[in-house]
Amino acid sequence: TTDEHYRCVVLPNSIYGMVTSAIVIIKKLRKIIFFFLMIRRPPRSTLFPYTTPSDLLFLTNVPVLFAGQPGGRLLLLSPEYSISGRGTKIGQLLDPLGIAVDPSGNIYVTDTGNNRLQKFSLHGALLAQIGGLGSGARQFDSPRSVGAANGIDVWVADYNNHRVQRFDRNLNLVFTFKANENWEERYQFQLPTDVRESYQGDIFVADGGSNCVIKYDGFRRPVAVFGGLDAGQGQIQEIGKLALSNAGEVYAADRQSGRIVVFDYFGNFAAIFSDSLLRDPEGLAFWNDEKILFVADPVLPGIEAFDPDGVRIPVKFIQQDPQFQLKRPVDVAVLGSRLFVLDEVQGKVFVFKLVSRKFTR
Repeated sequence: TTDEHYRCVVLPNSIYGMVTSAIVIIKKLRKIIFFFLMIRRPPRSTLFPYTTPSDLLFLTNVPVLFAGQPGGRLLLLSPEYSISGRGTKIGQLLDPLGIAVDPSGNIYVTDTGNNRLQKFSLHGALLAQIGGLGSGARQFDSPRSVGAANGIDVWVADYNNHRVQRFDRNLNLVFTFKANENWEERYQFQLPTDVRESYQGDIFVADGGSNCVIKYDGFRRPVAVFGGLDAGQGQIQEIGKLALSNAGEVYAADRQSGRIVVFDYFGNFAAIFSDSLLRDPEGLAFWNDEKILFVADPVLPGIEAFDPDGVRIPVKFIQQDPQFQLKRPVDVAVLGSRLFVLDEVQGKVFVFKLVSRKFTR
């Protein structure tokens, strides 16, 4: 009887121990697989050449959690294809500085070194090009940026010509916009680094001469100036590019201070987005689908991202591919779930598939 009782006790404990060990092994394997497939950072020579403790994900529990946050997000980039290459021929790019993608998927690039504007299809076929050095219609002198948010108008900041040019989507000139000498001096832009049109039809010009944002109405009449010397916390030291959200926020890159200054639609200072990793934030794009601001930093070099509260979101490169290594990213654009990154040195547009992951405790 004792032996039979012993067997009844020992056998279940053995099975329980085996099952428990198997569960522990499976959990460990899950964590290891997740680590190598999802969050492993590439070495310094690849796309995002930095690693900080705040980027690390602790894998002691599933689901995982961002360090130091009650919850978090992770952006995954998967390389898809690249467009163009460095050169002076039609279809090539020389030191390009600005990119925009319209709702139909047409890609516009300010080919700054060649003083022209080029239009590509979503997958890189050349559709049109205009330009050449000069101050006449459809000519440029160091065009810095392009905007095409509404799919109808194409705006170009013609830096050294001290003007903004507006084209239709076929690159026919609609009008040239210069500051009126009869306006107050603060409304007169000198060196436009960027131009954006809101859905309400207002025009926002980033002026590199006075390092501020000047807002004009749909009739090109001055409305407000923000980010200037009297802006207090919102003063911009060296303005880069702009981004507008559907909610009306105006984001301005402050290159010298390494931060993003946020204003409301009327020019009131709202917030500062900053991070120790930012060196020279230049290009901006707002992903309205996920409410994420992307920042191209050519000095880093890499892509940063922030949520609406200014919290940095780690950006991870899923696959290591030397052909997609960024050398000097100067601008970004978003369409759907694709991120378009313009590299000045390589004269290329890199296209990535975007995946946003959310994690909770």
